[in-house]
Amino acid sequence: MSVSSPAKSLLSKSNAFLRSSPSDLRLFHTSSAVCARRRPRYASIRADDIQTMQDLQRKLVHFSELDQSTKRRLRKHNMSASNFSPTEDQLTTLNKAAAQINNRYGKEHKEALKLAYTPAQVAAIRAAEHSIDDRDFLTQGKIRRDGARIKYNDDDFSKIDYLYDKQQKDTTAWPLKQGEDINLKTEDQLYAKLAEFIQSSGKKYVNTGKWQASEDTEDRAEEGWLEEMEVDWEKFATNPRTLFNAPNEETYKLLEQQQLKATAAELPRLSDRISRNTATDIADEEDPSMTRSMLRTGLSADDLRKIYTKVLVRRHVVNQTRMGKIGSSSMFAVAGNRNGMIGIGHGKSTEPTEAAAQARARAIRNMKPILRYENRTIYGEVFAKVGATEVTLTAKHPGFGNRAMHIIFEICKMAGIQDIRASVPRSRNPMNIVKATFEALHKQKLPEDIARGRGRKLVDVRKVYYGGKTL
Repeated sequence: MSVSSPAKSLLSKSNAFLRSSPSDLRLFHTSSAVCARRRPRYASIRADDIQTMQDLQRKLVHFSELDQSTKRRLRKHNMSASNFSPTEDQLTTLNKAAAQINNRYGKEHKEALKLAYTPAQVAAIRAAEHSIDDRDFLTQGKIRRDGARIKYNDDDFSKIDYLYDKQQKDTTAWPLKQGEDINLKTEDQLYAKLAEFIQSSGKKYVNTGKWQASEDTEDRAEEGWLEEMEVDWEKFATNPRTLFNAPNEETYKLLEQQQLKATAAELPRLSDRISRNTATDIADEEDPSMTRSMLRTGLSADDLRKIYTKVLVRRHVVNQTRMGKIGSSSMFAVAGNRNGMIGIGHGKSTEPTEAAAQARARAIRNMKPILRYENRTIYGEVFAKVGATEVTLTAKHPGFGNRAMHIIFEICKMAGIQDIRASVPRSRNPMNIVKATFEALHKQKLPEDIARGRGRKLVDVRKVYYGGKTL
């Protein structure tokens, strides 16, 4: 510091220590910052009002009987329904009114209560009413006249108002609930029903006088009697009272209307119009190809017309030769009747149409039956491997559907399989998948054969459980 600087500068505060203005900080939310103190939503209550509210439990008085200053304070604090300690005159008036309320039940009302309730219930009603202070009933009991009140006519709770009351349970007959009490008749009961039917039919035959028919009309009488017997037997066999035991007549009527069934409705399947499967186009029985197919397969012309075929895999290559580029088509086709018969065929030619025809013809010739469980799925789980392709087929429950890739889906559909799951974890060569799936379907084993090989006895538990019913 220079000696020549004035003494005033020594005593003054340096500007280097002055703080800068606070920087604007950006908030993490979109609401605006509140710098001032927020105004309270409710007015503060004075201490004398709080003390008065603590004394409310001693004596009660209605708001209309308070003085104007107290009413003004209550309206200020939005407490117009609160009660305060009454004066001596107000308390006397309140007690007189309460004494009048105590005698509000006359002889007519008591007799009406005895007609509607038991003596114990009447005593309980009287005890409940005496437990309520009459002064509370006088000061706090009000009849609501606002728009949100419950609009009951004269407090008649005998009728149900669906706007305010709880929904009542429907006690009408429900077919599925009644179906739980239905069971099949035993063997003895069926024999008794059959004997009753035979006796009634014999009496009808005797009563109609057909046993007295002459020799000329004997044949015609017998024919007419047999026709009537067929009609009566059909009615007897289709009558639910013949096979089932039901708790009441209404259940039998539901059975006659076929509203009670053990199985659900059939699941919708892809129609022939939507699917790309096409029936074999065979002109007539005199076609040479038809004759050859009939000789090779041993099937009739009608059975051959019911066979469906479809080309699953198409492959076209071009080979360069000294004669130029020569194309070659190779195709795999599948054939089946959708009822347990399946076959695959391979065709190769320079023309795609000729290769497809060869594949279809060989698929029909190679058709073989496969095993199906309940005509909808396979038995257990089967595995097949062709080259580097592995295919695993697993049986599934009804309604599962065919959950597999498109090639396996079409093969299973041709075979009439409806519920199956397939997995191809390794190579997905299309031709190997067709061969492996066909091999896996023919590798199934019946449970009876497995039990016979192990020296065991196989029992179908479905005939033991579920009331002997098999879906």
